[in-house]
Amino acid sequence: MLAFLLGIGGCVGCVSCAVLMSDNDTARSERSADDYDHRYGYGYDDGYDDSSSGSSFYTLESIKDIVGAGAGIVEDNACTEGVYTIGTDIEPGLYFLEGSQSAESEYYVFDEEGSDSYSIDDAVVYFGNYLTELDRGDVIAFLPGDDSLHMYPVAKAAFSPEAPYRSGLYRVGTDIPAGTYTITVQEDAAAHTSNDSGAFVMKDLDFDDDSITDTKYVIAGGSQTVTVQDGDYLELFAAVATPAEPATA
Repeated sequence: MLAFLLGIGGCVGCVSCAVLMSDNDTARSERSADDYDHRYGYGYDDGYDDSSSGSSFYTLESIKDIVGAGAGIVEDNACTEGVYTIGTDIEPGLYFLEGSQSAESEYYVFDEEGSDSYSIDDAVVYFGNYLTELDRGDVIAFLPGDDSLHMYPVAKAAFSPEAPYRSGLYRVGTDIPAGTYTITVQEDAAAHTSNDSGAFVMKDLDFDDDSITDTKYVIAGGSQTVTVQDGDYLELFAAVATPAEPATA
């Protein structure tokens, strides 16, 4: 059995973690609501490799074994589910990751530590779509859970969302306008996750301790409001954002 303990690198939570393991060639992700606030965390351990080595680093082949995916395929800038080395298989830059509105997708980014040696950096569970900045030498495991979904350089992605905005990660001022939004539960997504529905405002995609500037959780039948400015990122996880009606005189 190969296993590594990784912190979920994303916009929500503090020190959450999950175990991703491969057992008898079956890769799966085991998560418990008691383990983390949402599906992200900060200040996490690099983890450990298989018990025989005790190493916190992984080879490219061990990453493929652990996540249960082989090398991805690139055709007309569209990347299928799989594992990619940045600078070899695909170019560095900002990427748009497709995902389902009713089933969790995930991706894992590994930092290059040496020749064929990598450590876990980011791990994200999402609905809808996501954005990630990939540097030369990184490895990404893109696992959307649906063969019809792809990852693209952001300039090649066709993305024209319309309000009300459903689950996904949005660039404020580019994908959605700045302003105040009412946040409610997205029922079709919420039915397929054990995590809380919510809206999360980030100032960047660095996934540092101070990346989050606002967090609003919602429950079925309830609502919250969130205000975003140009340059922010707004993530909706199993949630819907509806532009707030302007005040009437």
